Amino acid sequence: MRAKSIGTCVWIAVMAVTVIAMLVDAASLPPLLREMPILLGWTVLVLFALLLLGQVFPAAITWMDAPLQGLLQDGAANKPSPGEGPDVASGNGATDVVPWPPVLRVLAYIIGFWALVFLFGLYLVPPLFIVFFLMVEAGVRLRNAVLATLIACALLFAGLQLLKIDLWCGVVPEIVPGIVGGAIMPSL
Repeated sequence: MRAKSIGTCVWIAVMAVTVIAMLVDAASLPPLLREMPILLGWTVLVLFALLLLGQVFPAAITWMDAPLQGLLQDGAANKPSPGEGPDVASGNGATDVVPWPPVLRVLAYIIGFWALVFLFGLYLVPPLFIVFFLMVEAGVRLRNAVLATLIACALLFAGLQLLKIDLWCGVVPEIVPGIVGGAIMPSL
């Protein structure tokens, strides 16, 4: 039950107090202008609470750990043991060179995401990409990937609706009215 790092806990608490001060200040804004700071402020406070929970009770949030070691090279085979690797604190360590295949894979994700968003819109593509990424890169089971996607997309779409932001539907011919397709391609 002892915190892993008291300094980290203090820093998170200081940042949380700063966000609370911003929330109090945002309450004085006109109603339309205060939506975004309040939405982001409460989101950040929830994330700070999770960080503090992880610092004080590390075992309580191990369920959030994802097996992403395979993303860079061979995963556990190349993972340095504690005490190995460059000595970052003293500045004497060499920097590791990241191989090109993971970099190209990330670039393919980014380019593919935006190309598919352009074609099919922001209602369809993010949920599919989140599920795909969690299953392929993080090794999450389909059920858990779908559950995480539903939660993330529900929060995303609810926040965008709250802020009255219209989402891009994509330039393909209209498949589902107002959701997938039917947008007019912007002039360049």
